[in-house]
Amino acid sequence: SRIVGGAITAIKESTRAGLLRGQVPPQKLGRQMYRVLRLAYIEWARGEIGFDDFRQEVLSGTYLCLAADAHPKFHRALIHKYNTLSLGPYEVSKK
Repeated sequence: SRIVGGAITAIKESTRAGLLRGQVPPQKLGRQMYRVLRLAYIEWARGEIGFDDFRQEVLSGTYLCLAADAHPKFHRALIHKYNTLSLGPYEVSKK
């Protein structure tokens, strides 16, 4: 799909820029990022989640996918972004 192709291109560019290590093949990482988007889209289209939750799910999944192959400084930035997201109905209580 064009979405996967776009993700693969961005992953390759991020690897060349030194943000990603290149230890996870771009095709696998891009496909996983597409799966994150697809699942969130299906839940949104079925009315199971609202648009804000859709956005949060896509961002959180994308950050975690990229963090799997990120160089340390970029990894810290991604995890910080992930930790600052409100994960809506899936958020775990901090009791």
